[in-house]
Amino acid sequence: MKSLILVTHNKGKFSEANEIAKRYGVVLKMPGKGLGKFKIQADTVTEVSRFSAVEAFGKIKQPLIVDDSGLFVDRLNGFQVCTRHKPCRQ
Repeated sequence: MKSLILVTHNKGKFSEANEIAKRYGVVLKMPGKGLGKFKIQADTVTEVSRFSAVEAFGKIKQPLIVDDSGLFVDRLNGFQVCTRHKPCRQ
């Protein structure tokens, strides 16, 4: 059976993805806690995922999967999203 690392520390996400992967003969593994998190603020989920994949692969040098999602609200022009990585301006 093939194995891949799913770059997440979310046990629920891992469990769900692993059940799906098993149907295709793939076993997923969680990364070690030392891997850390790779997050950037970007305009697309593709940019965020690519950054995470490249950074994670640079550390573990093993086949991996990155799963990211985003919330986009086109109707709220100028809506400012605030996170701990990108605080709101005062």
